[in-house]
Amino acid sequence: MANERTFLSWMRSFVPIAMMGLMAIKMGLIIEGIVFVVLSIFGVVYAARRYLLRYSLMQQKVADHALFHDSRGVLSITILFLGAMAIAMFARLAPKTF
Repeated sequence: MANERTFLSWMRSFVPIAMMGLMAIKMGLIIEGIVFVVLSIFGVVYAARRYLLRYSLMQQKVADHALFHDSRGVLSITILFLGAMAIAMFARLAPKTF
C-alpha cells in the first residue's frame, strides 16, 4: 500500500507541472512550456518505473531493503526541475533576435 501512495504522490507532483507547461505554451512561452512538459513526462516515467520495480520486489518477497531504497532518484528529479527552471528563466532573459 505504501508503494501505491508513493506512486500517487509522484503523480500529484508531476501532473501540475505538466499543466503549468501547457498553460505556458498557451500563453506563448513555448520553450518554457516544452521544458516543463518534458520534465513531467520524465518524472511520470521514472515514478512508474520505480513503482513497477518495487512491486516486483514485493511479489518476490525480497527481504533486502537496500533494493527498495532509491538514493539517486529524488536528487535527479530535483536537479532536472532546477535545470528546467533555469532554462525557462534564461529563455525569458535572452535577447530577441528577430
